[in-house]
Amino acid sequence: DVEARERLADWMAHHLSCFDLAWPWKSWAHVAAQDKRHPQRRFCESVVKRLCRSCFQKRVSDSLPDELRDALMPAYASSSNGAGAPGLNARYLESLGDRTRFRASQGTGEETNALTELGDLLRRKTPSTEIVKWFESSGAREQLGNVLCAETLTAAALRHGQKCLTHHDVLLKRYSGALAEFSSKEEKGGEGAQSAEVGAAIVAAASGVWSGTHPRMAVAAVSRLVALDVVAPSAVAKWLETYAFEFDVPNVSADDDEEKEASDYLSATRWGTEDAFEIAAEAVGARVAVARQTESVANDAETRRREAERAASAAEAAREDAEQRDALTQRDQFARTAQAHRDRALAFERERSAAAGPAA
Repeated sequence: DVEARERLADWMAHHLSCFDLAWPWKSWAHVAAQDKRHPQRRFCESVVKRLCRSCFQKRVSDSLPDELRDALMPAYASSSNGAGAPGLNARYLESLGDRTRFRASQGTGEETNALTELGDLLRRKTPSTEIVKWFESSGAREQLGNVLCAETLTAAALRHGQKCLTHHDVLLKRYSGALAEFSSKEEKGGEGAQSAEVGAAIVAAASGVWSGTHPRMAVAAVSRLVALDVVAPSAVAKWLETYAFEFDVPNVSADDDEEKEASDYLSATRWGTEDAFEIAAEAVGARVAVARQTESVANDAETRRREAERAASAAEAAREDAEQRDALTQRDQFARTAQAHRDRALAFERERSAAAGPAA
């Protein structure tokens, strides 16, 4: 049963990652000589692949005996920089560098590369506001446009912060203001101030930098973008529509699948791959979490509104009773209490309406 095998591999990988990858792999050394389609070997490969999605690949590699390392470690391990950290997608960065060439409006006016220039600025920890000024003064924003500028800045930040996810977060937070500057303002009632095109370009950069190098980093990078509110979940949907599904490489026949795949340096994050599915799932999960939080706030406000209305009704009944007994002082007191509860009920109703948002 393939599904049972994969679910067991998923649990096994989670278990090992929680216990320092301790497992008697030498007892499984015989799978290295088995056919690649053998169920035992496929199970071990699935376990190792999932471990690499949650742990540094060097730790996973070091936990395996020599006879299993070559047989089970996934192919992307060859792209490692040798220090345990995955390498970057050099073909994507090279392509982005070619697309971001522009003629500087200052100095000699020679053609320069925005990606390279940004790398130098980021190494000097240039503030976000100064980055925006550089885009303006150099003429890069005018010549490249907001979408390409946002993609380039995201790629430069992630390349500079490639050491770990903490560095990712620091760089993304530092330059989130500059990325927001490239986004057009949407009308009221929209999902945010970020245009769909710019948001999709930011997601494309995060996935492109890691595409094909490590099976988890592309997912993690996009996940951090959403978690840090740099992009909205709708930007991931736009990325799927405009980047993940499309593929057009010059001089490659549409019928030649092997050549097409080899020429596509983003093939690891195209729709149909595990990374693309997980990126989409991350966005859906984030959107569902926001919806649940909004619903919870609205439900809480509705509950308090009903409680206030019941208290107001009780106070009103007491006021009527006081009137019948002609207790003037007590009647006025109950009248004030009833009015106060009505005011609270109105405030909670406004809070509930604000949490629910405009009607769809």
